[in-house]
Amino acid sequence: MDAGSCRVNGDAKKPAEGASHHRGEASTLPAKTTRSTNATMGYKPFQSTYYDARMRASPALLRARAPYLLKNTITGFAICSLVVGIYTYTINAISQDEFDDVVVPDEPIVRSQQPAGTTAAVQQAVAARK
Repeated sequence: MDAGSCRVNGDAKKPAEGASHHRGEASTLPAKTTRSTNATMGYKPFQSTYYDARMRASPALLRARAPYLLKNTITGFAICSLVVGIYTYTINAISQDEFDDVVVPDEPIVRSQQPAGTTAAVQQAVAARK
């Protein structure tokens, strides 16, 4: 049996063009197009039923979005309020911080020729504070 024929009731019959050999399967043959068809109609890589040629929302899209308009508006407002609240809280928390616990020496520490270790540097800073 060749690829171009099917057996139905013992008879070899050729399937219709674009028809599948098995029940329930979609055809894998590409649609036939000609240059004159594409040149006349213009090439459109994306064609949606919700947007027109100028990418404006169609009445169908507006009708489909209508039930969600109020819910989406409330959700957007809640998210924006949360962001503004977190920002405001952060700015207020930082502005109230007092830096009294930070050791700031009156004059720069004079270092010896040999670099001091971490412990020595801390001891120098504490001694300068006293």
